[in-house]
Amino acid sequence: MRNINYFLSFFSGTSPQAFDPSNYVEIHSWPQSDRNVAGHVSMTIVHKGQAFHVSFWHQRDYNKCENDPLKKKWEGYPPFWVDSLEDDCLIEGFRHEQKENPKQNGFEILDAIKSGKSKPQPLKPEKTIRLNTLDTQVMHDTLQAYKQSNPQWGPFSGTWLHTKGTYNCASITLHLLQVGGIEKVACSYSQNWRDLALATTLLASPFFSLSILSGAYCLGIAWAGGSVAGGCADGLEDIQNIQRVIDIQKGKSIGRRAGLNVLALLISGFGSIVIPHPIAKLLTLPDQVMSVVESAAKYERQCYTPTHSSSQAEPAFSNR
Repeated sequence: MRNINYFLSFFSGTSPQAFDPSNYVEIHSWPQSDRNVAGHVSMTIVHKGQAFHVSFWHQRDYNKCENDPLKKKWEGYPPFWVDSLEDDCLIEGFRHEQKENPKQNGFEILDAIKSGKSKPQPLKPEKTIRLNTLDTQVMHDTLQAYKQSNPQWGPFSGTWLHTKGTYNCASITLHLLQVGGIEKVACSYSQNWRDLALATTLLASPFFSLSILSGAYCLGIAWAGGSVAGGCADGLEDIQNIQRVIDIQKGKSIGRRAGLNVLALLISGFGSIVIPHPIAKLLTLPDQVMSVVESAAKYERQCYTPTHSSSQAEPAFSNR
C-alpha cells in the first residue's frame, strides 16, 4: 500500500479532517516526447477566489546555449513566466505539432502565436490534479517573493540542489508544494515502509519477551531497514523520468539503464534515511513532481472532507 496513513486512521477511529474547497491548488502536466524531452508541469493556485498561474519557462537562445559552459547552465538563464493555463496549452500544442524539436523558447513560441505567425491546436494537460489542503496563502506569498528576487531558470536545478534563486518548471512547482505543506499529506515508499516496519516490530515484540535494550535495538533495525527498502523503491520510480530523457536524447542502452538503476538504488536507498525522495530533489523533473502529487491526492480523498459544498469543487483527479 503506497500510503498507510488512511489504513492506520481507519483502525484508530479517526474521522476525516475538514478543508475549505474555496482554497486549492491544481497541478497540470504534459508528457515527454521527441520534441519535449522532459515534459512540462505548471500549477494554478486559487486563494480566496483569485487564481494565480505558475508556469516557469526560460528565454535562452537555443542557437547559442548548446555550447554554453556547464557553469552558465548551472547559474541559469532569464526566466519567462506564462500567466495562464490557456497559454501553456498553446505552447505545448506548438511543440508537440513539430516533427523535430523546434528549438524555440517559450517566449518566442507564444510571441509567434500571438502575432498570428503560428496557429497551433492547444494541447490540454495529460493530467490535472487538485489538492485541497495546502496553505495557499504561504504558497502565494513565497511565489511573489521569488518573482522579486532576480529569479533564474536552470535545466539542472533540483528542488534541493541548485544555485541560489535558480529553478526549472518542475523544481519551482515542487518547492511551492513543499512550502504549502504537501509533505504532510504525501508519503514516500521509504516513509510508509519504515512506519510499517516499526508498527510490525512493536506489535510483535510482546511475543518475544524482549528487554528494553533489545527492543530498542530491534526498532532501530526496523526503522533503518524499512527506510532503505522503501528508499530503493522511491529511487527506481524517481529515476524513470531521467531515464526517458536520456533515452530520447542518446538512444536506448541496456547497460546505461542498468547502471543508472543501481546508482538510484544506492543514492535513494541510503539517502532516504535522512530525506525522502533524494533523487527527485537532486534533479527534479515533471513526472517526479506528479508522483508526489498523486500520493497526496489519494490521501486527501481518503482522509479529508470539504467544510461545505461548493459549485467549484471537483474530484482530486481530473484527466482533461
